[in-house]
Amino acid sequence: MLRKDLLKRGWLFRGMRIGIAAATMVISMTAMQGTASADMKNGSFVSISGGKVDSITVNGVTVDALYEPYDYGTNTDTTYSCAAFVKRFYSQVYGRNVYNLNSTTSVPLVDQGSFYETNSPKVGDILRDNQSVHWAIVKEVDGNTATVIQQNAWDGSYTKAWVGAKVDLNDSRYSFFRWSGNTGSSSETARTHNFSFNYHSLERYDTNAVIHTKVNNPERLQVNTVGCYIYDADGNLIKRHQENCSRNESRFNIWYDFNGELGVTLKPGTAYSYRFYVIYDGKEYQGAKETFTTTGTAPAAETQSTEAEKEDQGNSGGFWSNMCRRTKTWWSGLFR
Repeated sequence: MLRKDLLKRGWLFRGMRIGIAAATMVISMTAMQGTASADMKNGSFVSISGGKVDSITVNGVTVDALYEPYDYGTNTDTTYSCAAFVKRFYSQVYGRNVYNLNSTTSVPLVDQGSFYETNSPKVGDILRDNQSVHWAIVKEVDGNTATVIQQNAWDGSYTKAWVGAKVDLNDSRYSFFRWSGNTGSSSETARTHNFSFNYHSLERYDTNAVIHTKVNNPERLQVNTVGCYIYDADGNLIKRHQENCSRNESRFNIWYDFNGELGVTLKPGTAYSYRFYVIYDGKEYQGAKETFTTTGTAPAAETQSTEAEKEDQGNSGGFWSNMCRRTKTWWSGLFR
């Protein structure tokens, strides 16, 4: 949104702050001047000189709120706008493409699953301002108050960023949306169910692997979402895979082929880790994190090769001649 449009909507007043009047994140004519105040009840204004002003960590992935000197293009910028942060958060944490962050009435859309409105936001849910085109991510929930992390929220001088803003969950100005795969913390106490995972029959190849688990579901709960996490040797998330299903057996199997199902190509002689999970009633239940090493020899450090070497590699086939077997992923329910 352009600055002149923000003026029309009351977002730019003298001493603008994206803070809270009556415990809500609003802009007020009586807001304090654009100077940082660490003891402010509803956050503070901070310098943008370092670029990163705030961060949130979910599922072991940290996403930063980024700022650069403001200009009119910031409102639609693909890195620094408020919507850009929401999209980056879901892309980096969940591997999902979020879009349709266009207006005060639009509902976020996603390439897998869906968003639905909720009155009890969790960490990672999306906040929509219903009076101005502004979006944020829920960072913390404490009783009836949510702290958000956001981009493109400024003081009156457009030189400092607003960090730690809080919103009242009962304020009709704000709406919250949850993705079907979000299992963040909330103020509610969720019942824990007795899911367990028995990993077995790991198949390893040079550039592929097939992982297997038997999920024990003694309560025969209706499970509609399952998936897995893939990590590199340093514990960095490579991919979070999620899919819909319909399982209510006391035991059922999940198998994933890295190449064919997950779209992940591994390196020979290299360590990786994985973890299975199921989602029931909005809560994620995870299995243990298991580590394995692919077959073959780890590739040597990359060096610049001559054209003759490249031609020789192409003729000999290299490791491409040792194509890994692809196993079709399938489900098998075992009734008991």
